[in-house]
Amino acid sequence: YALVQVGQTLLAAAEEQQAVVARSGGEEFLLAGTSATCNAEQVAKQICQAIANSTIGVTASIGTACVRLD
Repeated sequence: YALVQVGQTLLAAAEEQQAVVARSGGEEFLLAGTSATCNAEQVAKQICQAIANSTIGVTASIGTACVRLD
């Protein structure tokens, strides 16, 4: 149940960011998108807060990366 709820939270965040979500295995998910500026840290904080505020009683840790596409 918790994985479904986390997945739904990530899907909502992905929709806002025009990104995609994939489950990479176990309890790990990937969210990938493009942006004119590197806003990955801000998005990660928003996602962590949304998961912590949910009723499922779990928290998340998120790693981020930004790459300039030429």
